[in-house]
Amino acid sequence: MIGEGRLRWPMLVLGGFFCVLALAVVVFGAHHVDEGYYHLIARLTAEGRLPYRDYLYVQTPLYPLVYGMLFRVFGSSLLMARGYSAFFSLLTFLMAVRIARTQRGDAAAVITAGLILCQPYTLYYMGIIKLYAMSGLLLTGVIFCLTRSFRPGVRYPLAVAVAALAVATRLTLLPAVPVIVLLAFCRSPRHTRWRIAAFTAGTGLAVLAAMIGPFVWFSSDTFWYSVVGYHLDKESYSLIRQILHKADVISRLCRLYGLIIAAMGTVLITHVQDRFADRHRPLDDLRKTSPSIGTGDAFWVLASIITFHFTSQEPYIHRYLAMTIPAIAAVLGPEIDRLADRLPRAAFPVPASVGGMVLILVFVGAGQSKLIWKPNPVTYLKAVAMEIGAVTGAGDEILTFNNSIAVEADRNVLPGDEMNVLTYDTEWDRNRCGQFHVLNVEMLEDAICTSRLRAILITRYSFIGNFPTFYNPGEIGARPRIMASIEKHYHRINTFPGFGYLGEDAELYLPLMRKPVTGDAGSESEPAVQIYKYEYSGAMR
Repeated sequence: MIGEGRLRWPMLVLGGFFCVLALAVVVFGAHHVDEGYYHLIARLTAEGRLPYRDYLYVQTPLYPLVYGMLFRVFGSSLLMARGYSAFFSLLTFLMAVRIARTQRGDAAAVITAGLILCQPYTLYYMGIIKLYAMSGLLLTGVIFCLTRSFRPGVRYPLAVAVAALAVATRLTLLPAVPVIVLLAFCRSPRHTRWRIAAFTAGTGLAVLAAMIGPFVWFSSDTFWYSVVGYHLDKESYSLIRQILHKADVISRLCRLYGLIIAAMGTVLITHVQDRFADRHRPLDDLRKTSPSIGTGDAFWVLASIITFHFTSQEPYIHRYLAMTIPAIAAVLGPEIDRLADRLPRAAFPVPASVGGMVLILVFVGAGQSKLIWKPNPVTYLKAVAMEIGAVTGAGDEILTFNNSIAVEADRNVLPGDEMNVLTYDTEWDRNRCGQFHVLNVEMLEDAICTSRLRAILITRYSFIGNFPTFYNPGEIGARPRIMASIEKHYHRINTFPGFGYLGEDAELYLPLMRKPVTGDAGSESEPAVQIYKYEYSGAMR
């Protein structure tokens, strides 16, 4: 399509552009509603606490182990934690470009880089403190293994081992494992297919057992509830709701991934047309234009994961698919380059091609400008955490809608409130809540009434779910009751304008009186911490 020697500089420019965008997400990316939870549990793991045993963790266990290790070595601030995700996303980008370059050369690598850069939504989710950076890296690693020129007895066991690590990060990637085993059986030589398929399956099971087995062993009930039951509890199976979800998903997918969908559609239509023309074409031509076995394997793995997400009951498929975009781009890049070989080479001059990619990026990025929030979220969070740190003491427990504040202020949260949600089952008693490391309304109300919480930071959407339009069944009636307790036992001392996830104000409360002190002097209440107002700098408004 384009002369190979002329593509070195465009590749460097696109790589530098990726680094700039990743850094922008780390420093200026809007706070995501789940970041505080993943930030906090990584810190808890760094302190020696484990998922399922010491806190509720609703995914498979690899993320807190990896990020917890990084927190312990390098630090746990929001800026550092996002930096780890950005580093993983950079490795993912480089791996996807490498896959494309190995398959079809520099032109395919440039196309793959352009496809990734034209997805600001993906770049945002792979740069914040969530699972997408690690999941995207491991999923792209699966594609990398499948496209290597190893013999089947090495390629498929290696791919399934990486896929098992991806499943140990996020359970919804599980379809990749049986698909790779099936591919090992179908693609291997006839006389060795059973042996290779069995070895591939054994490798996948061994890695999964090593990563997940210990947690199932010492906390089986909690593990299965956290990873499976929790997700089933929070979503109903209403047929009408599922239809509305899928309609919304299709709309969002077209808006967010329009360029990728158009490229995939073009490639699929062209391959269907080629199928009908194959019988009339020489064998040499077929070999030049047909995708490699590795690319075909990658297609089936990605198709299984996308299909699973789309047929699940969750309404956030558009977000979950963000982790698949680099792997999809790595497969599409060579295919688009293969199709472009049919066009005159002069049709794609280098300046026009690179300029076109930049224009597409600007056009697509303009529709996702809300992902970059002003004022600077990192600076604002540090300012709020600084005030909470000033009015509380080391070891104090706090309640906050965003637990990144607790990490920045080096304060504890009320045990069971790591997710900032109450139990989804209103019938659960204290013992059952304690077993699964969650709170119910009664437990939270007791902590408020006894002034156990030394600071409370809430927004108008606290205690009614993560979003105003998505209520957790156990929280629908919780807010009036909890707010009545807060207003009776606490005093509002400050308001942080626009600090909430949806741009709403956040309000800081301190207890009216300290918790009673017992000792030789008897029981006596002490006055509350001195109340004062934090003055914002103009840059934070």
